[in-house]
Amino acid sequence: MFMKKNLLLYLFTMMALLLGLFSCSGNDENSSTEEGVKTITLSLNKEIIDLDERETLTFKVMTNLDEDVTSKSTLYANDEIISTKGNFSPKKVGFYEIKAKYGDFTSNIINVEVKGTVLEKIFISSNVTTLDLNEEEAFTFSVKTDLDVEATSLSAFYINGEKIEGNTFKPVKEGEYEAYAIYKNRTSEKITLFVKKTIIENSITIVSNLENISVDSEEGLIFNVKTDLDFDVTSSSIVYVNGQAIEGNTYSPTEEGEYSIYATYGDYTSETITVTAERKIIENTIVISAENSSIDINSEKGFVFTVKTDLGVNITSESVILVNGIEITGNTYKPTVEGDYAVYARYKNYTSEVITVKAKKDIVDSKILVSASPSNVDINSEEVFTFSVKTDLDVDITSLSTIYVNGSEITENTYKPSVEGDYEVYAKYEEYTSEVITVTAEKKIVENSIAISASPTNVDINSEEAFTFSVKTDLDVDITSLSTIYVNGSEITGNTYKPTVKGSYEVYAKYEGYRSESITVIAEEKIIENSITISASPSNVDINSEEVFTFSVKTDLDVDITSLSTIYVNGSEIGENTYKPTVEGNYEVYAKYEDYTSSTITVAAQDSSIKNIMLSAVNTSVKIGTDHEFEFTIQSDKNEDITSLSTIYINGSEITGNTYKPTEEGSYEVYAKYENFTSNTITVSAQLATFIKNALIEDFTGTWCGWCPRISYAIEQVKSRSNKVISVAIHRYQSSNPSSRGYDPFTYNTRDYPNAPSSYPTGRLDRGRTWSSPQPSYLNQVLELTGDRNNLGLAILDTSLSGNQISFKVKVGIGKAKDPYNNNFKDYRKFGLVVYLMEDDLIYDQVNYTGYYGGGSVISNFEHDDVLRSSLTHMQGDDISANQRTEGSVYTRSFNVQVPSNIKDRSKLKVVAFIVGSSTGYANSVLNAQSVKIGENRDFQISN
Repeated sequence: MFMKKNLLLYLFTMMALLLGLFSCSGNDENSSTEEGVKTITLSLNKEIIDLDERETLTFKVMTNLDEDVTSKSTLYANDEIISTKGNFSPKKVGFYEIKAKYGDFTSNIINVEVKGTVLEKIFISSNVTTLDLNEEEAFTFSVKTDLDVEATSLSAFYINGEKIEGNTFKPVKEGEYEAYAIYKNRTSEKITLFVKKTIIENSITIVSNLENISVDSEEGLIFNVKTDLDFDVTSSSIVYVNGQAIEGNTYSPTEEGEYSIYATYGDYTSETITVTAERKIIENTIVISAENSSIDINSEKGFVFTVKTDLGVNITSESVILVNGIEITGNTYKPTVEGDYAVYARYKNYTSEVITVKAKKDIVDSKILVSASPSNVDINSEEVFTFSVKTDLDVDITSLSTIYVNGSEITENTYKPSVEGDYEVYAKYEEYTSEVITVTAEKKIVENSIAISASPTNVDINSEEAFTFSVKTDLDVDITSLSTIYVNGSEITGNTYKPTVKGSYEVYAKYEGYRSESITVIAEEKIIENSITISASPSNVDINSEEVFTFSVKTDLDVDITSLSTIYVNGSEIGENTYKPTVEGNYEVYAKYEDYTSSTITVAAQDSSIKNIMLSAVNTSVKIGTDHEFEFTIQSDKNEDITSLSTIYINGSEITGNTYKPTEEGSYEVYAKYENFTSNTITVSAQLATFIKNALIEDFTGTWCGWCPRISYAIEQVKSRSNKVISVAIHRYQSSNPSSRGYDPFTYNTRDYPNAPSSYPTGRLDRGRTWSSPQPSYLNQVLELTGDRNNLGLAILDTSLSGNQISFKVKVGIGKAKDPYNNNFKDYRKFGLVVYLMEDDLIYDQVNYTGYYGGGSVISNFEHDDVLRSSLTHMQGDDISANQRTEGSVYTRSFNVQVPSNIKDRSKLKVVAFIVGSSTGYANSVLNAQSVKIGENRDFQISN
C-alpha cells in the first residue's frame, strides 16, 4: 500500500513539472522584446520594510524607451523568483538583493533590508473588568505582544468599534462594552467590560398616589419605591400593607380605617406611611328634613333641621342650611314672624330640594299645665310653694291664671301651708283647666342637734371587720341615709369604713346645717397568729468579698418583726440582723420573738480565691493557608473562665487577645498569666495545608442534542465512584425559536469561554483536556484529576438568600505556593477566580440517540442538573494578583448579587468556584474547584 501511494505521488509531481515547462515555454514565445529596447531599470517603493507593519514591496520596471513593462517582468530576490505581479511581501527578516528580468534584459540590483520581530499576535488587558458609574474610576488598557513586549503607547484602542483617545475609557452608561487594540496591523481579541450603576446608598422610600381613598370607589392605591439615589426600584421591591406582602404595587382597601404601608428591597426597609380608607357616603343627592313642620313663634321652640345623603349618612354638621335664601348658623332656626319659610341645604357640590315649614302665633293648643317649686316644704320653716302655669305651647300664663289649693282659690301664685299633709293644686285659664298636682307639707325632724355612733368601736385591720356608723336627730329620727359622714376630716361614701392603718380615727356627721360632735374609734393590728419565720439574703456569700448575710423575721400574718427579734448564728446571739462570716462553711440560723422561736435555716460561706490557673487550646494543630487560627481558654481552679482577664504568651512573646494565626510551620510553646499566677505550658503546631483535589467537568450540552445524554450518564457514574468530582452543564441552542427542535431554554452565551467547542456533546476536564468518547468508558480520565495532596484549596462560606439577594464568600487558600510541576503560583502569568451560579432540577424534554435512560428517542421531563445560569466573574477568571498567591496566604472575595431573572426555583441554586491558572500565559488549567448549595457552607477540604 505504501509503494502505491509513493508511485501516485511521483506521477503527480512529474505531471506538474511538465505543465510548468510547457507554461514557461509559452512565456518565452511572448517575451520577444520590442525593437529598440536596450536596457531596463528597476525601482522600488521602499528599501527598508518592517515585518511587524506587514508592509509590501512594490516594484516598477521601465525600459530605456520609457515604457512600463512591470506586468511583463519577473522579480528576483537573492536570485529566486519572488513575484510576477508587481509586489512582494517578505516573510523573514534579513537583506535581499532585488532585481527584475524582462525578456533577455536584467535590471539594476537594489538592496532591501527587512526588519521586525516576526510579530504574530497582540493581547489586550484592562485594569478592571467591571466598573461602577458612581465612582471616579476608569478602564485603563495595556497591550503586550506574544513576545511579551509592552506596546500600549504605540497601540490604538477601540470601544464597541469606535476609536478612543489614549488607553483610558470612562463610560457614561451601564451595559457591556467590547474593547480591542490594534498595533502594527495586528488586532487583539476582544475583551468584554461590564459597567453597572449603584442605585442605592443607605435607604429606600415608599410613596402612595393617594393619602385618602374611598373603599367604595373604583380607584386603587398605587405605590412607588425609590432609593436614596432617586432610582425607581418598585418592580424589584416587596410592598407590605398592615404587615402582609401584596402582589405588585397596587392595592384596593375593602374596609374603612388606617393602613400602614412599607416596602423592602433586598436588605433595605422603608419607613412606614399611612393611608386612610373611608366609606362612600353619597351617591347622587342630599335630602333636608325638619323635626317640626310647624311651630308657634311665641314658644321657645325653633325649627331643627337634619341633612342626610341618599345613602342614609347624616351630614348635618358638614352642611350649610339656607332659610329663605339666607345661610343660618347651625341646624336650628327660631322664626319671629308668622309665615311660610323655604329651606334647603348645600353639601360640597350637592344641593337638596326645597322644603317648606310654617311659623304661626298661638299660646295654647289644647291644654295648660301647673307646676310647683318646691314640691315639699317644712311647715316649721319660712318656705312657701311657688306655682307656675304654662300652655302646651310653652307660653307662661301664670299671671293670667287662677290657682286652686285643695279646691280653694288663692289670690297669688304662692302658698304657705300650716298643717302637715298632701295638698292638691290645679289652675284655670279661660276655658282650660290643668290637671291636678300634689305637693307635700312636712314637719321638722330635728330640733337643735344630731349625733353619730359607731359599731363596733374597735376593729383589727388584718380582719374583715369594718366600722358601721348611725346618725340620729335630737328628735330621735334616724337620718343616716340623709347625712354625710367624715373620717379624719375626709368624706366617706355610705356609712361603713374599713381602716388599713392602725390608730385612732375621729368621726363626725353633717345633715343640712347640722354637724354632730366627733367620736373616736380605734383600729388595731394583730401581728402574729401561731409562728415566726426567718429568711436570709443572700443565702451564699464569698468570705473574700464585702458581702454579708442580711436576715429578716416575719410573723405568720406577714408582719416584719426583724427589729423586735433576737437572731442566733450557730447558737450564738448576734447584735444586729447582718452577719459577715470569716470561715468557709455552713451556718445554722434561727430567731426568737417573745415566746416564739423560728425554724432553723442554713446559709453557706464560700472561699472564691484562686489557687492556680489552667491553659487549654480549642485546637492544638492549625493548617497555614486556611484562615484557621489557634484559640486558647484559661480557667481558674474555681472553674471560672478568666480568659479575657489573662495575658497569653507564645514562644515567650505576649499576644493580643486569645487567638493566634501562625504564619510559619513548626511547634509553638504557649502559657498564660493572670495576676500572680502562671499557667501550665502547652505545645501547639502549625503545618502548611494540603487540600483535597476536586476534578471539574464542564459539559457542553443541549436539550436538542441526541448524543448528550451519554455525558450526563457518564457524570452520574463517575460521581458514584468519587465525591471529588464537580460538574457544570453549559447549554447552547441551535435555534432561538422555541418551536424549533434545536431550541434549548437553558442556553448560556459562551463567547467569553476560552476556545469554546463547536461540537456537542463535549466534556472539558479541568479545562486542560477533552473527555474522550464514549465518556462512560473513560471515567478514569476524570478520576486521575482528583487527589489528596494539592497545595491549593477553596472554601465557600456564609451563603444566604435574602429576598432577591444572594450573598456568599469565596476563599482561596494556598499551602505551599507551587503546582505539581514545581512552578511557583506567584510566577503564573494567569491566575484567576471563576465563580458560576447554577440551578438543579430543571425539567425539560431531552432528545436521545443513546441507549441510556431507557433508550427512548425523547426522554420526557428529563431532570437537568448543574445547569449554568450566570457567571459571576469573567469565564476566563478574574485575576488574583501575585502578592495574594504566596505561601500560606488566603485570598477572600465577597459576592452580593441579585437573583438572575432566568432562575426557576431559588431553593435549587448552588455555587461553583474554581481557580484557573497557567505559567504559559493561557488560562487552560483548573488548579482546584469547590461547590456548595445556597444556604449551606463548604469549608476548606484539608487532607493532612
